[in-house]
Amino acid sequence: PTIAPVTPTAAPVTPNPACSEMQLVVSTDNYPGETSWKFEDTLNSVVFHEKSDYSIKNEYYVHELGCHVVDKTKFDQYKLTVKDSYGDGICCSYGLGFYKLIVDGAILKEGGVFNSEDIFRFPKGSTSGPTSELSIKIKTDSWGYEVSYEIQPSYGSKIDSPVFESLTDYTAKYNLPTEGCHTLIMKDTYGDGIVAPGGYSYTFMGTTFNNIGDGTGSYVSRAHTFGANCAGTIEEVVKTLNENKPTGRPPKNNGNGGGNG
Repeated sequence: PTIAPVTPTAAPVTPNPACSEMQLVVSTDNYPGETSWKFEDTLNSVVFHEKSDYSIKNEYYVHELGCHVVDKTKFDQYKLTVKDSYGDGICCSYGLGFYKLIVDGAILKEGGVFNSEDIFRFPKGSTSGPTSELSIKIKTDSWGYEVSYEIQPSYGSKIDSPVFESLTDYTAKYNLPTEGCHTLIMKDTYGDGIVAPGGYSYTFMGTTFNNIGDGTGSYVSRAHTFGANCAGTIEEVVKTLNENKPTGRPPKNNGNGGGNG
């Protein structure tokens, strides 16, 4: 009998998961030699890129980080560390430096206000996962127009505050991913914070930070880092730059005669 030829069956091909194009944008401050960064895969102990030889101040750089698979089931696989050897970040006392981590054309993380280092890990899971409420309360002083804030969620785009009027109470609420480590940056353009009895407080996952009626002390920019994954628990890390009030007009008071308000 004739035996029919056997046609070999090809092994199934497993498609490679789509990768995400990543870039790091760095704008140096007045002391570029203090700035360095490293981008790595912590699960596989691989350092993809690092740089520490900036020499031109106030210069804009775009670094290609490659195309990497972002698997949201692999929590905190990638780690970006931005450092400043002097300990004053890259904004805002000595220049307006910043960095932006861009994934598939969208800004995933940006910053510049920190002390010695700023660390960002991702992915943080799906943005459609569990969320918790962030409630921010602000009582402005006679110079409300000097006050602003921005929220840098652990995953997603930053959120900017509205414009504030003077001597007014505000409450704003946002839903942020429950998993993650978020940053709230309070800003005051004059550099002396919010004068008592004004101030601000915020609440996340049932924990309240700051007393709204005590004033805030002097700052140009103050970053509060908080969340369930900052260090395995709810915590707050406060970083303040430029404690000295700028010159150019009299010290404030909260009456009708001080300042320029």
